[in-house]
Amino acid sequence: MPEITESFVVSFPRDVVWRQLHDLEMVARSMPGVSLDGAPDGDHLRGTLALKLGPITTNFAGEADVSMDDSAYTGIVRGKALDRKNNSRARSEILFSLAEESLATRLDIKVDFTLSGSLAQFSRGSIVQEVAQRLTREFARNLEAAIAVRLASAPVLGAAVPEIEATGAASEQRPGSTSAPVGLLGLVWSAFVAWLRSRFGRRTGGKDLHV
Repeated sequence: MPEITESFVVSFPRDVVWRQLHDLEMVARSMPGVSLDGAPDGDHLRGTLALKLGPITTNFAGEADVSMDDSAYTGIVRGKALDRKNNSRARSEILFSLAEESLATRLDIKVDFTLSGSLAQFSRGSIVQEVAQRLTREFARNLEAAIAVRLASAPVLGAAVPEIEATGAASEQRPGSTSAPVGLLGLVWSAFVAWLRSRFGRRTGGKDLHV
């Protein structure tokens, strides 16, 4: 199977990020193009993924199972999906791990995937790699912003993190939108940049992640 590797850094300690990754619904909302069919059933998810591969717009409907190792800060996501319009199927295995970087966390991701049907041609070129890089950057922005919203209402770092309410800036993100993450990031950063600096003593946002 083709393999894609990506890494990104978020400006929060590893334990904090890991705790948030257990909220699969929040993580799914942070993924560009992903829309859940309903609340996760334990570690099982059902939903759709809409994205563009070159000139073609895809809309995969599928399911995934998530397994996380709390002691090693690693996890694996196994999924399968079908795009009826393009008569194509996809299978993927996503391995992820968290590593400490001072008061920040680096997420390393490796994706093994198979595309069959009319979309199989894209797995042999650079288009899938470029799409993966763009989606990873957007996911990093969205995840960091979502964590910032939660921690802003927590009195002490490491305290129990409250759930995101159904209304508010974080819930206004729409799956598949490339402009919503940027707008959300601007709102969150303008509101919480001072708080983040006081917590972590460093500039938030790290490298420029604009696409």
